[in-house]
Amino acid sequence: MHTRRVSDASFLTYTELLLKRGLLTEQHGVTNGWYLWQRIKEDPEVRKRSVEMAAKQRPHESPSVHAAHSYGLRVLAAMTPKEIADLKNRLDKGEKEPRA
Repeated sequence: MHTRRVSDASFLTYTELLLKRGLLTEQHGVTNGWYLWQRIKEDPEVRKRSVEMAAKQRPHESPSVHAAHSYGLRVLAAMTPKEIADLKNRLDKGEKEPRA
């Protein structure tokens, strides 16, 4: 079965969204992209907004692991350039490279 790629921001992969928002460059590898995405999801502001977004959604009968991931993507997609710059500053204060 062939699926068609949807170009909606809520359907972007984390790597595509990080590239689109300027948080990741083409020179970074997949490992660094995943590490950066994990750090973004742990950011207090992103986490707070994800919880707020989840609270507004209708509850589902079966919880999904994907839901938490998609809320993080939606929060990042909705951030203004200033909020992205603030996020970059908070991330720069942390570790620069993945732990070995």
